[in-house]
Amino acid sequence: AVSTFYEPIAIDLLTSSSRIDHVTRFIDFSGVEDAVGSGERWMEGLPPYFVVNFQLPLYQPSFFGDTNGPGLSLVFYFRLTKAGLESARAKNNPARLLQKFCKYAGTADDSKASGIDRRWKNIVHIANKDDLKLSFVSKEIVRKFSGKPFLTRSRKEVFRGKNYLELDINQHTSNYVKKKAVFNLKQYLASMILDIGFLVEAQEEDEMPENLIGAVRLEGVNYERDAVEVEWNRVTTTTTDESSES
Repeated sequence: AVSTFYEPIAIDLLTSSSRIDHVTRFIDFSGVEDAVGSGERWMEGLPPYFVVNFQLPLYQPSFFGDTNGPGLSLVFYFRLTKAGLESARAKNNPARLLQKFCKYAGTADDSKASGIDRRWKNIVHIANKDDLKLSFVSKEIVRKFSGKPFLTRSRKEVFRGKNYLELDINQHTSNYVKKKAVFNLKQYLASMILDIGFLVEAQEEDEMPENLIGAVRLEGVNYERDAVEVEWNRVTTTTTDESSES
């Protein structure tokens, strides 16, 4: 198996008055070096660019289940590696699992792939957790989740373009307990060293072993200082079905 199928090329910190969906429709990858000679098209069932958009609420969570409001988008941009493409061509187990995710996740045919979008897993390891001055509640949260793969049950949306797949993970729809945990930890974010990885859960023998899609280290992320305020969520785009034109 390859170490990761994709390598990180950029990270965006975006704040807005409400949730930002489908960030990649505003991104131009033409200035990025094409590492696999894809010609900006999908190859072997994998997109040249894989984007993960964590949509995090910045407002105080309530029991009434708010699902939108001021938030932060932590956006990870990954580029397909040569080793990742070679793995897909070899059709080994981890590559076929990722190809299945890229094809079916978020589509009406997802039932054919055993609800594969519900098999998305994150690994968040706080490398300097012992140096942080955490509250008792925050220490318990870190102890429970740091470095341990966990499935994302939050609502997810998948967007596909000619050269990318974007996965939006909507933490606004998480339950009160999870949103409260994120809200409590965000004050420590600037002091954290975070190792973050993404993968799809293997459930069958022919999907083993699990393999990271991409991984990245974050250090000193201060969203209050570094985030760019945008209102892309107010922008609507239209597409034309060229096949219907005469």
